[in-house]
Amino acid sequence: MHAGGEAREIGGVVSTYVLIVDLIGAVMAVIGFHMAFRQALVRRLVGRLLSRPSRPARPAGGEDDPLTYALRIPGVMIMIFGLAMAATITLYHLSTAPAG
Repeated sequence: MHAGGEAREIGGVVSTYVLIVDLIGAVMAVIGFHMAFRQALVRRLVGRLLSRPSRPARPAGGEDDPLTYALRIPGVMIMIFGLAMAATITLYHLSTAPAG
């Protein structure tokens, strides 16, 4: 914010807070996508953080792993929230921007 109270424009089109919110939304979308659809990667990363070896992505015997759904449901929710947040802020900013 400038001393006058308005947000600074970058290139005359989008203000910095819109770019920051868009960046946060994009990061949330990528994290959510990986949680929902790239679960082996997420399980390896969490396994490294917890300092114990990760289990295989699917248990033997063809049974569904409950962790699959525990990652998939919040992953999709985080991904959609990030996209919706970024789109809402950007579209609101563009629709309320002064013409010309």
